[in-house]
Amino acid sequence: MKERIPLAEGVKLANEVVALLETSCERLEVAGSIRRQKETVGDVEIVCIPRFSTGDPQGLFGDYAEDVNRQLERVQHLLADGTFEHRLDKNGHKCCGEGCQRLLYKGFALDIFPCVGTSQYGVIKLIRTGSGDFNKRFVLQWSQGGTILNVGLQIKDGGLYDRGVLIPTPEEIDVFNAVGLAYLEPQERES
Repeated sequence: MKERIPLAEGVKLANEVVALLETSCERLEVAGSIRRQKETVGDVEIVCIPRFSTGDPQGLFGDYAEDVNRQLERVQHLLADGTFEHRLDKNGHKCCGEGCQRLLYKGFALDIFPCVGTSQYGVIKLIRTGSGDFNKRFVLQWSQGGTILNVGLQIKDGGLYDRGVLIPTPEEIDVFNAVGLAYLEPQERES
């Protein structure tokens, strides 16, 4: 069973992580059971939009410049200095890429979910806020047990699509509006 801690301890850890990462992100918010104000929490979940900057233009081809994901660079620095640790999956693999970072902070589970740009941020924040049961109802098609998405709507790759066309959802309210559902506060998303 996953370790759970009181909400107040989770909030404290989450605030510390936000302080460590905020300068490397355009936007950064706490999600998960902390955002839903659960009595106990099993991890700290962070949703962010990384800050990008242009790398050294003196690369192999002289004028070539690449974008540098400052958030991922900051995480790598915090791993190197021991502030963060890798959290291995059940097969013993690390997960610390541009799409998801499964880490430990002060021995407690930390998941960071970067979102490139704002057009999918609302979907990522909604999914990472949960709850799991709410997400299943929200993201699955009717034929798979979902109860929210109308025909033609689909959530895939962190975005909401209508017949294959991405619907920009920079905020959670945009997701609710797009599916025709009244906004639900995080604490109301348990089933």
